[in-house]
Amino acid sequence: MSVKAPNNSLKAVLVEDSAASEEGSLSSKDGIDVKERAAQHTLAMDTPSASVPPDGAPASPAAPSIMSKRRRLLNIFGLSMGWCLQISIVFIQISTSTLAARSYAGDATATLPGGVQNAAAMLTALPGTLLMNRFGRRPVMLVPALAAVVGAGLMILASHVRQMWLLVVGSIPLGVSFAQAQNLRFAAIEFAPAGFEPQAMSLVVTGAVLSAVVGPEVARHTRNAIAATPYMGTYIYTTGLCVLYVVLVCCLEFHRTPALMEEKQAAAAAQKAKEEADRHLLLQQQQQGPVAVAIELGGDAAEGLGAVDARQGSLPSGKEDGGASPNQALSARRKAVVAVSGSGDLKVPAALAVELTAPTTRAAAQPADPADSPATLGPPPQTAAQHLQEPSELPSQPPQQPPWRRPVRQLLLAPEYLVPALTGGLVHCGMAGLMSATPLAARDSDLSFDTITQIIQVHQIAMFLPSLFTGHVVQLISARWTMALGALVQLGGNAVFYAGRSASVYFGGLAVVGLGWNWAYVGASALVAASYQPHEKFLAQGVMDCGVLLGTGLAVVLAGVLYGALGWGAYVGLFMGVNGLMVAIDVWLLARLELRAAAERRRGRAR
Repeated sequence: MSVKAPNNSLKAVLVEDSAASEEGSLSSKDGIDVKERAAQHTLAMDTPSASVPPDGAPASPAAPSIMSKRRRLLNIFGLSMGWCLQISIVFIQISTSTLAARSYAGDATATLPGGVQNAAAMLTALPGTLLMNRFGRRPVMLVPALAAVVGAGLMILASHVRQMWLLVVGSIPLGVSFAQAQNLRFAAIEFAPAGFEPQAMSLVVTGAVLSAVVGPEVARHTRNAIAATPYMGTYIYTTGLCVLYVVLVCCLEFHRTPALMEEKQAAAAAQKAKEEADRHLLLQQQQQGPVAVAIELGGDAAEGLGAVDARQGSLPSGKEDGGASPNQALSARRKAVVAVSGSGDLKVPAALAVELTAPTTRAAAQPADPADSPATLGPPPQTAAQHLQEPSELPSQPPQQPPWRRPVRQLLLAPEYLVPALTGGLVHCGMAGLMSATPLAARDSDLSFDTITQIIQVHQIAMFLPSLFTGHVVQLISARWTMALGALVQLGGNAVFYAGRSASVYFGGLAVVGLGWNWAYVGASALVAASYQPHEKFLAQGVMDCGVLLGTGLAVVLAGVLYGALGWGAYVGLFMGVNGLMVAIDVWLLARLELRAAAERRRGRAR
């Protein structure tokens, strides 16, 4: 009779029997039990953390997730729609409020509402995320969203009374609400199932595609919807968008994200522990030498194996030096290890040929001290996983220590965080600077207003539409490569403007810049999300968003001044320097991380 074991299987478990009888025979029925138990223990060894269920007992099912995948995706879709609403409000503010301010107070203050909105966003981004750490996302997003409804109402009033200061005051809560909405992409990571985080972040950014296509057209057609009061129709539309955003924030399940993150962290820790146990098992088997399969036997079967072993002479029949007879040794520690050859066949002599790989010397066959005998101590039967190694060989389990918290400076200056955070600010600065000055350069090139509007729309679509597949790009080539590639693409788009002053150059240049912005922004956000500890997330996210808004605000506010002072050629050269700096630091980080990964692979092969 032979029993087949999986080829190239490395499984060895020390099996003990607690039965009291010392003699018996191994029947054919017991042989069937041996094979069945061998299969059970082989399966148990594939899941080291699980104990072997009793014969006939069904395996316990995996614990269900606290939120279904469908509800997770619905929440991510809601986050995407929230981002779409916020970007629509920003685009309307840039286009409509600039024209309204010019008609109310002249050219000198035309960009003041947009500048105040950006300043309010920049100043409240970091405090807002710190408040989220204390009170949660919903209240910190909801209060500014309600204030934005009031701000949009003030703009309706400003269009009626034609007062510049009302436009400026109304812009402040819009900027605060937009700053808190920057956190929507990070909330998507927490709602996402494990492994879906890059796609979730990309889906949120993709939501702005609708605003890029519809927003400018709606603003253009509602500008004179109320003939007696220009711009009032646009601001009524903006108020409606703010109300929809309030409703959306109330519906999203932000209160469940802490539990979702704990669930993912627990699953990741369990997977890591399983991989570590598998690695330890493999190393131990390589050190022990013989390949064996663990079989836990009942009393009669173990006694039969003991009898067969005694008859074959593995254990002496006389007493040992310590005074314990072989039968007492078998009674104290019943061991049955069935040796497996490299091909997986069990060599079974006579009724059940048993080849014991336990120590065959007299000193090793019995316990060193009778007091250490399990029969004396009477412990409960051990599982196969517990028998894998002797207690002295078990890895030590240190007592649970409180999680170590690094200083804030160490987080902010770590290259794995600092470089992507800087990239987020620089990529927005480079993109916004070119987008803001291109309409001025195109107007100086005698292009029509409709053509300029289409150029900006194509740029906005190129910014957000690639998010449909950017998440897959991140999974394919990693976040750091996506960020570096996006920075390089944006630099290339910047260089396109040296080709001339035709409409095709403006279309192509801003489209390439938009694509590069998308890849660099999503890649940098994914790297930032992977660089902090759970208690650091709001601080890390707030600092990055503050840099993003600072870069955008500076570029938008200074675009007109720099373009007028430098001219288009020098202006493009200035932003070649900004985008070139971004490429340089991204390449440095990429080289650093790749060298570290190569070193870890070499250490892994050495082990």
